[in-house]
Amino acid sequence: FAFFFCLFLRQLIIIKPIKKWTLKINQIGTRLAAFSYTLYLTHVLVLRMFEYFHVPKSESVNFISISWYIGELTIALLVAYAVYWYFEKRTAEVKGWIKTRLLK
Repeated sequence: FAFFFCLFLRQLIIIKPIKKWTLKINQIGTRLAAFSYTLYLTHVLVLRMFEYFHVPKSESVNFISISWYIGELTIALLVAYAVYWYFEKRTAEVKGWIKTRLLK
């Protein structure tokens, strides 16, 4: 199953988006992928921060629990994007600067 699923994903990657809405989805996905590693590094810290400030855990799915979830998700994404903006986004720039300084 995993082998065929990998082949399926590979075929999805090869297909170039043509329609307007697929181009928009591709653009959004590209932007989200840019800071996915930073999100991976920071999301647990954000979750621990919520635990520290005693953000309630839901016992059932309702409007309030979904609202808390969306709020936590939004904050985690914003924190990750802020960290990405200040650090990871500048990686290529810093690497180029270091290479020019070392090769002189």
